[in-house]
Amino acid sequence: MGCDTGESREPEYQVYQHLYRRLPGGNLFEALELSAGRYPDKPAVIDDREQVTYRELTGRVERLAGFLADCGVRAGDRAGLMFVNEISFVAAFYALAKLGAIAVMVNTKLQPPRRSGLFWRIPAQDFF
Repeated sequence: MGCDTGESREPEYQVYQHLYRRLPGGNLFEALELSAGRYPDKPAVIDDREQVTYRELTGRVERLAGFLADCGVRAGDRAGLMFVNEISFVAAFYALAKLGAIAVMVNTKLQPPRRSGLFWRIPAQDFF
């Protein structure tokens, strides 16, 4: 599975690199990996429909990060996330953290005219 946008984007990782160095132990994904190593079968996230363990969440995050990387998401890229509170949102957030990308949260309750102001700032291919 993958997607090829056909465009070549130069990652702007250097601009944000100093931020990642300040986080103890790396980034949020590394904190998830640490928890998964310590508590693989403990519940990590529970929503209205299901519950996943740290092991299951880490697996979902790894697969989604691979897909996003295939789509061209790189460290320093901005990616809009527009989800309700559910496990898929958590997985997408951690997948972006794994790649070093910046998650831009978009409120699902924003009315369409207000959303459009955000969409012009973030390339359309970067919304998930």
